[in-house]
Amino acid sequence: MARCFVSCQTRLAVDSFCHAAQSDSMKRLIPYMLPALASLSLLASLPFLQPYEAFRLLALAAGLAAWAVMLADSSQRSPTVQVTPLSAAILAFTLWCGFTFFWSVSPFATVIAWGALWLLSLWYLIFAVLPASVLQMGRALGGVVAVCAMMGAWALAQYFIWPQFLNENGNIRFPFADPNNYAGLLNLGIFMSLGLLFSGQNKRGCRVFLLIAAVVMLSALVLIGSRMAMACTVAGLGVFAWLARGGKEGPGPMGLFIGLFMAMVAILLASGLWGGGRLTALERVMELAALSDDKSLSARLDIWASTWELIARHMWQGAGLGTFFLLYPAVRAPSEIYSSGLMAHADPLQFWAEAGFPALALFYAILLMVLFRFYRYWKSSAADTSGRLLVAGLFCALLTLALHLHVTFHLYVPALLVATGLTLGAFARLTTLSTERSTALSFQTLASVIFLGLLAFAVVYQSCLFSEMHARQAAAALERGDLETFSRMVNQAGHEGFGLNPRPYVQAASIPIGLLQTSRGPAEEREALFLQADRLLDQALAASPVNAGAYYSKALLYGVMGRPEIDHFLDLTLKYDPQHRQARQLQQARGRAGVTTP
Repeated sequence: MARCFVSCQTRLAVDSFCHAAQSDSMKRLIPYMLPALASLSLLASLPFLQPYEAFRLLALAAGLAAWAVMLADSSQRSPTVQVTPLSAAILAFTLWCGFTFFWSVSPFATVIAWGALWLLSLWYLIFAVLPASVLQMGRALGGVVAVCAMMGAWALAQYFIWPQFLNENGNIRFPFADPNNYAGLLNLGIFMSLGLLFSGQNKRGCRVFLLIAAVVMLSALVLIGSRMAMACTVAGLGVFAWLARGGKEGPGPMGLFIGLFMAMVAILLASGLWGGGRLTALERVMELAALSDDKSLSARLDIWASTWELIARHMWQGAGLGTFFLLYPAVRAPSEIYSSGLMAHADPLQFWAEAGFPALALFYAILLMVLFRFYRYWKSSAADTSGRLLVAGLFCALLTLALHLHVTFHLYVPALLVATGLTLGAFARLTTLSTERSTALSFQTLASVIFLGLLAFAVVYQSCLFSEMHARQAAAALERGDLETFSRMVNQAGHEGFGLNPRPYVQAASIPIGLLQTSRGPAEEREALFLQADRLLDQALAASPVNAGAYYSKALLYGVMGRPEIDHFLDLTLKYDPQHRQARQLQQARGRAGVTTP
């Protein structure tokens, strides 16, 4: 009875929302809402401003709003949607990665990573499953190109006008942590713009904008200087030129590529005259061409070898999505000193280590389905000839991404997840053939199972994001000596994290540990402080039993109380992070003092 009541209430809520969407004002706005929300989601996912967590939540909220709008717009026209094998594989991959929460070594990290992964799946489903019009998709893709072109212009501005934004090596990366991610986003934009340019469905002004956008993004990509990104671009341009060789729309492949080549030569020369980087773009290209003493390559080889060790330990079910950064220190090679240790720099390997073999199998199944889908579409006589080159552009964008992510971590970056979901969804929708096998599902099923389920997850996700944000703000407050703000932020982070975030517990324990280190009060008072800190650290370790920082805090706590368990906790710290500097120094100091480990 209760279940029936909930089902009726859900149906009434969806029906009332859909009825409201049929008003004249909503009908006029809907064709523009999907492109606007897609652009907003991509913009919000770019980590320009603090707090990053709030903007990441806005990116997911924009996707949920777009889903609701598309449901409202389409439910009256079509009572069912078609779910293809590709859509089923993407959903299965996403759900399996989320399922690793139940055995994750850090459930909190898994929630954060899974929420980001939904940015890809949600935007894919909006385009591929919900019946958006081709006009809406075209406008949304145009909005993505505009955002990518803006990022290209910003890269040029960093190099020529504001070199203070360049990293310590003189490379363009801001707002991303890694230049490869910047280049990956630009590659998606370049081929998306070429697909729209050659599709023959745009006015002259739009074509001029798309051509300028492609030149700007390609110039920025050259200045970023990612070797693998440029190799993927060349491969993608070659495939696109071959596919477009018979096209009659646009400037023609040969004319286009001559123009792009001339623009690239011009930017190489200009960088030598006015560039603000450590090297000119031409010198950077020459440096990348020389493989001798390549620290980037040697570091990746070390990281991949260490990742294989993690895979051997968690072969089938993984250690939990988003937990690589916790496990990597235990297997990190002593010679690998160049990376931050947060990513495997190879998405397939990291998915395998974190989510097990099923994730790897589904990942490559998705890539093969995209390839097969494109081949079948291109060879089909029923294919829409007016959109063939748009599909070719989207395919080449996905091709460059698929090649590049084998040496970097594109699918862990929110902006690239949004852009990939949009690209993959549009590709899947445009390559759907009438003869394709699919399963029909009702809108009511989608609304109740996917939309409402995601909405419920979004509540948990936003709380976890805010927990991480407040833990970071607490650390900043402690650094500047603001104990009142520190205490408030730690309390908020602990409550918002549902007891799953270990950071606020470790931070809270630092106060009684500090008091024990600096004061010599009565024995009863010291024992009370000890028990308080010990309980907090036990909670941190219950949330993440591989947290080396929590074990080191335990070692400090037991050391200041003069208890022999300090050596046990130092051993555990070095077990999970053999290169933990403070733990090694403390262990060496105890060895010199004649204290031995039991």
